[in-house]
Amino acid sequence: MSAIASASSLAPKEHAWELNLARNMLFVSHANPEDNVFTQWLALRLAREGFPVWCDLTKLLGGETFWRDIEKAIRDRTAKLLFVLSRNSNVKDGALNELNLGLGIERRDKLTDFVIPLRIDDLPFGDINIEIRRKNAIDFSQSWATGLAKLLEKLAQDSVPTDPRFTPAAVTQWWQGSHAGNELLVQSQDIHLSNWFPIEALPTAIFVHELGAHATWNGSAWDLDQPAHRIGDHTVSFAPRSDFGELFGHSHQVLLDHALNSHDPALPLTARQFRDSVVHLLRLAWDRAVGQRGLPHKALARRRSASYFSKGLYDTARVSFELPDGFSGSRGLVGHKTVWSAASQRKVRRYWHYGLSADARLFPVSVLILNGHIFFSNDGKTIWDSPKRLHTARRSLGSSWWNDDWRDRLLAAVSWIADGKPHIALPVASSQNILISTTPVSFEASISYRDSFARHAELNEVTFEDTEPAAEQDDEADNGGSVDA
Repeated sequence: MSAIASASSLAPKEHAWELNLARNMLFVSHANPEDNVFTQWLALRLAREGFPVWCDLTKLLGGETFWRDIEKAIRDRTAKLLFVLSRNSNVKDGALNELNLGLGIERRDKLTDFVIPLRIDDLPFGDINIEIRRKNAIDFSQSWATGLAKLLEKLAQDSVPTDPRFTPAAVTQWWQGSHAGNELLVQSQDIHLSNWFPIEALPTAIFVHELGAHATWNGSAWDLDQPAHRIGDHTVSFAPRSDFGELFGHSHQVLLDHALNSHDPALPLTARQFRDSVVHLLRLAWDRAVGQRGLPHKALARRRSASYFSKGLYDTARVSFELPDGFSGSRGLVGHKTVWSAASQRKVRRYWHYGLSADARLFPVSVLILNGHIFFSNDGKTIWDSPKRLHTARRSLGSSWWNDDWRDRLLAAVSWIADGKPHIALPVASSQNILISTTPVSFEASISYRDSFARHAELNEVTFEDTEPAAEQDDEADNGGSVDA
């Protein structure tokens, strides 16, 4: 079913039947429910600009039976048929039927650009329905705002009529009325889990080392036996000089609380430098610890890195977790989709990988902050090199992951890294670990809300690595630069 544009959807109810039966509306054809979020946004934006909009997502405010005949609405009332072009609509019968009807009307009535494709994802050009491949699609895939500006320019160029009853105020009135029972705040005690994991205790002292007279070191912390952070001629670590062999000469031992909070001029570094060093040491200790658990690293921007789960790292389809309060679940951390590769002319698998990067906060509480990432590969192990390709794939798959999908994968990943224990030990010296709790900081709120958006199936286009693709799964074409998410 499509989202339909009509003058009566957002116009006042008493005027719903007072329409001039001419081509004065925009019909937006899309895949339902896959492309609903974009379609509702587009319909409301067009209505704010004064265009008559009737949408199956916004519903009619008057005379719903008037537009039961979708075909008649397209034939007699539509000024432009806006086809939301995506991997979903390109294979969905309902949307394709409306597209074919619109193209037939365009040819029959000799209407220039009656059908306007709006490209919203990474659908390869070679896979686009042959009927509209020759048309110039307006690109929304990189920026909805940029795409909207180009669409409005096209509508103005083609003299598509507006209606003075369609205003921002009318859109606001519709939104408030239609969502009054769906998204109101409600009084409810809700517990919200964060991505902050408590640091159970930091070491009481920190060391500032200086290179020995004849020692050489390129500054890479990965070359050392313990986490260390170099600042000029100084190297900061929780490990004593003896943990580094003959590398360092003179060393300062400073109480950590004094280093982080004082402005003692006798100290070799400022409090800010000490705080930055501790955060850096915690990130490095995390990277080294998860690396020892077998997670590969992927370089990120600004000299940061993330660790990700690769094919074969764990031997079950899903990873389980359970918090002390009894909340439990399981999630897959590696998955795949079967697609058709135009380059190799065969079916291939495209893998997605859940990953984590770490940061730290020392005030007002000491926590390790874990951020989720999605990466992609062809073999289940080696992440794609292209940042642009990764970004496009991430947007595509990430749009189907809701808050609880991200939350549960975070909890499952932390549980696996901890090997089921209540904490993760981060070695920072030969005889010292920093313990990170696997139970995240939670927040309690006295107000909640009712979510009005229908959830789609969590992995309707992705299968877990240890299962075979469903027989009814639609294979998607790949031109060598497209994605499988």
